[in-house]
Amino acid sequence: MQKNLIAIFFVVFLSNWCGLAFSQRLSVQFGKVKKSDFQLNPAEVDTSAEAIILGDWGTSYLEVLNNQWKMVFERQVRIKILKKSGLDWANGNIPLYSPGSTKPEKIQSIRGMTYNLVDGKVETTKLTSQEIYEEDLSENYRVKKFALPNAREGSIVEYHYSIISDNFFSIREWNFQTTIPVLESSYSTFIPEYFTHKIMGHSYLDFSKNSQKTTSQIIGLKDVNGHPKPVNVKVREWEIKNLPAFLKEPFMTCDQDYMAHLEFEIASYQFPGEMPVYIVKSWDDLRDRLKDYDMFGVQINKNFYKSELEAALNGKGTELEKMKAVSELVSRKMEWNGSNDLYSSDGLKTAWERGGGNSADLNLLLISMLKEAGLKAHPVILSTRNNGKAVQDFPMLRQFNYVIAQVEIEDESILLDATEPSAPHGILPLRVLNGPGLLLDPQNTSWVEITPRLKSQEAIQGKFEMDANGKLTGWMEISQAGLDGLYARTLLDEKGEDEFLIAWKKRREGWASVEMKLPESREKEDFLKHSCVLTSQSLVKKAGPLLYLTPMLTEARQENPFKSQNRIFPVDFGAPWKEIYSAQITLPEGFVADEIPEGVYWALPEKAAVYRYHLEILENTLSVTSSLEIRDPVITPNLYPSLREFFDRVVAKQGEQLVLKRVEK
Repeated sequence: MQKNLIAIFFVVFLSNWCGLAFSQRLSVQFGKVKKSDFQLNPAEVDTSAEAIILGDWGTSYLEVLNNQWKMVFERQVRIKILKKSGLDWANGNIPLYSPGSTKPEKIQSIRGMTYNLVDGKVETTKLTSQEIYEEDLSENYRVKKFALPNAREGSIVEYHYSIISDNFFSIREWNFQTTIPVLESSYSTFIPEYFTHKIMGHSYLDFSKNSQKTTSQIIGLKDVNGHPKPVNVKVREWEIKNLPAFLKEPFMTCDQDYMAHLEFEIASYQFPGEMPVYIVKSWDDLRDRLKDYDMFGVQINKNFYKSELEAALNGKGTELEKMKAVSELVSRKMEWNGSNDLYSSDGLKTAWERGGGNSADLNLLLISMLKEAGLKAHPVILSTRNNGKAVQDFPMLRQFNYVIAQVEIEDESILLDATEPSAPHGILPLRVLNGPGLLLDPQNTSWVEITPRLKSQEAIQGKFEMDANGKLTGWMEISQAGLDGLYARTLLDEKGEDEFLIAWKKRREGWASVEMKLPESREKEDFLKHSCVLTSQSLVKKAGPLLYLTPMLTEARQENPFKSQNRIFPVDFGAPWKEIYSAQITLPEGFVADEIPEGVYWALPEKAAVYRYHLEILENTLSVTSSLEIRDPVITPNLYPSLREFFDRVVAKQGEQLVLKRVEK
């Protein structure tokens, strides 16, 4: 849970509560399910769906109770169970924020009902208190759970709940879409004119309603005479109909980047007769607040590691040598615990003494040491791939969940992440490759591209001999850089040579014997190289007098990763990458090729992806070269059909066989 950066204290002087109870603001009535609701339009039903949401309606509004502002969230859901596998949709889970420092969110009410059509009549079964229970999720969250009774295939289930929160600045986010189809989803907010929120909406689907208006409402305030005081309330309403089930596809970031949803963050507030209070006015303001925050900027300026740093820098004269020495010191002393965070867990000194911490502990420490070593280093905050894309339109702190270091070395800006001890400098893990990050430079707060210093690449060279029975012997050398090199180096460093060889063989089934030679040095160079002596009796198929050889051997792609006919989301590879394969195969004496596959050059528009294939035979030596390159890491949906066809053709080309037949003398 992201820590609160800003503590805001103020008193709202109000008269006594005027007696208004919280009123349901949803337009749909609970319990009004008719016989006709069981009859779905066949055109509206996805036959593969296990259940379908008939309606999901939500609202958030501010009211006053006992002189205190309260944020109220209401939700009502109606679902039809289509298959037995969909019975889990009759179970409800309501997460509740329950921090130790403030009052927890409270459930105001829960109602539930199951409807079954029996002999042409609608029978109802109510949810009882015995079927509702609570569990702790974490230090800051608990969850209310319930199972709607008597649910079965064909049932309609419905539940309604309301949550009251003292955190009246915070409007609950809303997801219009989920993993089953939704016929209708709507959300509304009723916020007094005193409060201004930033609204971040995202949808690849069209809104059937997106409106705003201002109305005068009674929300619990009184004037000086004790009479109910009308307040101007900003009303926003959103609605989307006929949403398809959200399906996870290859090369996506987090689901929230693609599902239709809304998020909110308080921007400012102003009460009558008072000056406006801005939470975060600009990106520079956000930078300054982080700089002064105890678990972020304040930690960077602490030096408790003087002797260790001096020892590490001894004899290091150039900026590059100092950067590498500091990076090695952090990698050697600190172990990442696997947790991503924007803030230090409990201070860098504590993390240093225990020898590990979250991602912020390691990277803020790295920045601190780089600065202490006399280098120009600054934090870059970002949102990881499993947290969603960062929005640049207006300053929103809640969207960031990670920090890395930027250091200036001899007029070059290098990005570093201390959580990856196996990474050469400037090579970042895939999880942080999610669009630009915000550089917190006091002189120039700006957005910077988060890209690895080197393109992800795997280059394979091989030389083999084949006998008349199809047996292959030879060698292969593999060179890996960028992300591909990081994956290989991490596996080698963390799991050891035996596991590295097992993974290698699993990827390249068909080699009967593998003698691998790994680099003697474990220095974090740009390229990781290893070679293998190989033999195989199964990669070449023999059928009578014919030999069938796939020139790509074990390096051919076996399938197209893009299965869907259509896709409305971008394809996000994270970073550019390239696969190169080059081999020479000496053919057995007395054999000739029946037909030689044609060479090709294919490219997507703007050369977003490029493929080259060339094969030739000179005397009895076959030479083959294959190069597959993704130059644009994000492929837009309009290019998806072309990308899918592109990979279909690549798989087919790499799988082509060369037919060798014996020549009679």
